Formats: sequence, C-alpha cells, structure tokens
Amino acid sequence: MGFQRDSYQNWCLTWGGSVRRPAVRRGILRRYWQSALAVLAKTSARPNAGTYFKHARATLIEIQLTFCGPQKIRTLNHKFRGEDRVTDVLSFPLQAPLAWRKKVYTLPILPWGDVVICLAQAAQQAREHQRTLEQEVLYLFIHSWLHLYGLDHQTPAQTKKMFWQQDQLYARILKAAGSPE
Repeated sequence: MGFQRDSYQNWCLTWGGSVRRPAVRRGILRRYWQSALAVLAKTSARPNAGTYFKHARATLIEIQLTFCGPQKIRTLNHKFRGEDRVTDVLSFPLQAPLAWRKKVYTLPILPWGDVVICLAQAAQQAREHQRTLEQEVLYLFIHSWLHLYGLDHQTPAQTKKMFWQQDQLYARILKAAGSPE
C-alpha cells in the first residue's frame, strides 16, 4: 500500500503501511483524519492549552503514521523500549519533548514525529472497547499525538491527565466527524 496524505491548514498527516487491511486500503479512515487534524490544530494553537506551541503560518507540521503487523511492532518495541511484546502503538518524537514549546518555528516543514500502529492489536482492542477499527485507530493516534507533545503516563497523576485529554479530544473529533461515540 502506498502512502496517502491528508492536511488541514498547516498540519499534514502522511499515512500508510504494508498491512493489507480492506478498511485501510479503501481509505475509510479518511473520514476521521480531516476532523482529527482540524481539532488537533485548533487545540495546539490555544495559548491556554497545555499543548500550545508557536510556529509560522507557512510552517507545515508533518506527522508520519505507519500501520504494521504484530511482528514488526514487537521488534520496534523491543529495539526502542526494551519490551519484548506486541503493543498497540508507538510514538517517535522528532522534536525534543517540551523544549519545542519555547521556540518559534519558521521552517518550511517541521517533521514532528512518527507514529506506528499495529492493526491486529487495534482490531482486538476495538472489539474489547466496542468500537469500530477506525475509531480504535483514531483513539490510538490521539494517544500518540499526546506523546509527541511530550505528555506521558509514567505516574498516576500523568496517567489521569493524559487519558482525560485523550478522551476529550476523541469525543471532539467524533463530534466534528459526525460519528456517534
């Protein structure tokens, strides 16, 4: 599968992978990407939001999203996190966490980070959470997006804050996309 590109204002999401899932091949996920990028762009632009940062209007903020299978994500999880197990999503920030908030970016393109989602794991979790595969992938993408911003869930307080924000963004994106929760 080739990579596809969606954008909203100055946010760009390039996505694809080698997994041959009909939902991804047909581009069903596209109905969420425009809404997701719109909500995330507005959230990042609010000065009172914990996720605010400054950039020139011409700067294109790019996120690379790759779908893979269980073996690939297990290999990546072991290599980069030291955990020899299948996981649902991995985030690889290309900007120093939190330090980017103190800068004003004027680059033409700001490669912001890579997100890798295991579709097999997402499908299993979708059944457990009574969501569609597309909704679960969206939920995992939001989780990664918050990691790219520098949020984490190492302590109970961090976990509570991050998952609260994740749930809020997820609900806003579903509402913007006109999809029931």
